[in-house]
Amino acid sequence: MNFGKKDDKQMAGTAAVIAAAGLASRMGALKPLLPLGDTTVIGYAVRTLKQAGVSRIITVTGRDARRLWMHLIPMGVECVHNPDFETTDMFRSACLGMERLKESGERFFFLPADCPLFTGQTLRTMAAYMDRTGCGMAQPLCGGRKGHPILISGALLPAILSYQGTDGMRGAVRALDIPSFCVPVSDEGVTMDADTPEDYHRLLNFYENRLRDAAAASEKRNL
Repeated sequence: MNFGKKDDKQMAGTAAVIAAAGLASRMGALKPLLPLGDTTVIGYAVRTLKQAGVSRIITVTGRDARRLWMHLIPMGVECVHNPDFETTDMFRSACLGMERLKESGERFFFLPADCPLFTGQTLRTMAAYMDRTGCGMAQPLCGGRKGHPILISGALLPAILSYQGTDGMRGAVRALDIPSFCVPVSDEGVTMDADTPEDYHRLLNFYENRLRDAAAASEKRNL
């Protein structure tokens, strides 16, 4: 399997932080390592990020950290462990990953590990939107629903990392007091996750249907 990235100047200086330190209490299994296609849920997200040209990917681990590290490090992913994953929320875990970017000030995509089905085109659309508007944060919007990943300017890192309030990332974003920029995309994958077994089955069905649609479109072009 090829996890190499394309040469994409649009993504130069763009990183990603993946939060994978949850307890998965509703799933009953380690969500990032659930099968998806020829890889795993988190492997699929990493591959899409790399193929879109994202230069650096940081994953924050919690439960079963060793299994995740062994899976991710060969893909060129940086891993940082949250030793307090059982008592902290996703935002506090994400901050450990964001700390790695504080010195470089790179903009970054932020996503939970169980949201893998965004497309490379969506990533490029969001990056182009930020380049064009100079906004500090952009979130994909499909069918009236907000999704992941979120693209965040590196200039916002100090304020986000210093946030001590409630409601996690949403609370930190509200405290920034900046306009919310939603980027319309035709990518239903941004709204899908694997939070529960039912969500995971829906995600798998969506993935398989998308593969069939792509194969049918390819066959039609070749007629």
